[in-house]
Amino acid sequence: MAFALPKYLAAIAAVLSVSSPCLADVNIIGYQSVFADNYRKAVIEPFEKKTGIKVIYNEINLSAQNLGRIRAEKNNPTLDLSIMDAMVSRAGNTEGIFDQVDLTKLSNGQNLFDEAYINKGFGPGITFDYPVLMYSNSLANPPKALADLAKPELKGQVAMWPAPEIAALMNTILLTRAAGGDEKKSVDQGVEKFAEIAKNVQTWAPAPDAYELVSNGTVKAGAGWNARAQFFAKDPKSNMSVVIPTEGSMFQINTLNLVKGAPNKEEALKFIDYALSPEAQAAFANLMFYSPTNKDAKPSQDALSKTASTPEIREKLKPLDWAFFVSKRESWLQEWRRKVITAN
Repeated sequence: MAFALPKYLAAIAAVLSVSSPCLADVNIIGYQSVFADNYRKAVIEPFEKKTGIKVIYNEINLSAQNLGRIRAEKNNPTLDLSIMDAMVSRAGNTEGIFDQVDLTKLSNGQNLFDEAYINKGFGPGITFDYPVLMYSNSLANPPKALADLAKPELKGQVAMWPAPEIAALMNTILLTRAAGGDEKKSVDQGVEKFAEIAKNVQTWAPAPDAYELVSNGTVKAGAGWNARAQFFAKDPKSNMSVVIPTEGSMFQINTLNLVKGAPNKEEALKFIDYALSPEAQAAFANLMFYSPTNKDAKPSQDALSKTASTPEIREKLKPLDWAFFVSKRESWLQEWRRKVITAN
């Protein structure tokens, strides 16, 4: 009888594997580092516990790189969902690599702020953010404007990501306007100012990221995104301040996009619904200072005060023609490559 027991147990296991429902994994690709760490804690782990669906999170740096990965898999996708900037996801929508999402069929899809519906039938906005200026508190005369990053005393002391990073392109527009220009005609003035700033840039590929380099004193100043900058600034060991530059800032939206031909579409849609829920939105805002897109989300007042949700910050965010931005993105990128990157 003892010899038959292993065969008996194996047979039982085989029956259970056939009769028990098998929940597919959801494969997501999104921002790396502290975003990934905190998104796992605030959203992914609670979703897994609630549904029994396992989520595999693939980390990547920039939205443009994210889009490139999905393009490469267009004919045989392995990913289900992608978190990226709305400006980049629009390109994916146009190219047909993202699928439409019927938010009327999701329990949390109907109570979002208007800006969260920017993709009009495609992936909804899951966070709001905006570009900021960061500087070390050790500076006697810290930069208050983007243009200040070109000052001689910051030679070799600036860190940021170049275009196609969305903040770099938004800041190019802001510098153009500050110089009296109009991006609808040309961004030459903004590109020229960035060519001056480039001479002070220590690295265009900050590792692990610009936030940590400014925070720990490796460099003295940089440009980045508010949520991640606030995350590092709150650390008691940090020596960094975060400000909206005098040129202003712009509203940014991260979207959660359904990959066309997603292997696990049903489970992916369940994740989108949970990611839009008030509890998930509030939990992530409390950890990372991203402004919620669900109207019913209730993060702490301290967290909200550091996000795009406050009227004081909203007043400093300049308007942007999203459709025009997308249409000019590639040509502006070429200007950056020719005149800014080479100036470093």
